[in-house]
Amino acid sequence: AVFGVSALPSFDVGQADLIIDLGSDFIDTGLSPTEHARQFADARDVKLHSDGGTRLISVGPRMNLTTASADQWIPAKAGSEGLIALALAKAVYDAKGVPSGSDSAAVESLLRGADAATAASRAGLEKGDVKALADKLLHAKHPVVLPPGVAMTSSSATTTMAAVLVLNVALGAAGRSMLIPASDDGAAP
Repeated sequence: AVFGVSALPSFDVGQADLIIDLGSDFIDTGLSPTEHARQFADARDVKLHSDGGTRLISVGPRMNLTTASADQWIPAKAGSEGLIALALAKAVYDAKGVPSGSDSAAVESLLRGADAATAASRAGLEKGDVKALADKLLHAKHPVVLPPGVAMTSSSATTTMAAVLVLNVALGAAGRSMLIPASDDGAAP
């Protein structure tokens, strides 16, 4: 339980100006694909957003409906999502510092050893790919990163989810694009 509750957070992609999808396939098979597809369509409605609205970058090994709808696809190796999330979180924390109210010792322990070069190498990417993602996150006003979905069932699934949640806290997405359940009733959102 990353935030003291065992329930999954919910995501409102309509509140983001940049979405990095680490394999959730939120438009087709995510936790709430109908709601997310509506939110995403509204967030990219050119009648409402003269700049084209929300940008989507899909990072993962599979072409799916979300990836096909993305502005950019970065074909990372399966299972590398957690390393990418940790490298991105390290870059964001290095640039912004630990948010107030966060346990800085726990954050530093979690991110110790995380770096773009290692993540890129294990993901089959160039170091510049991970650094460019971090730069886009740091320059976005309201970014959110979505964790892998049901396709991620490896032994690192829980760690990967925790890394993505910590990254979203660093980005300021908690309470805006990432909603954390108030109680631990055990129910998924």
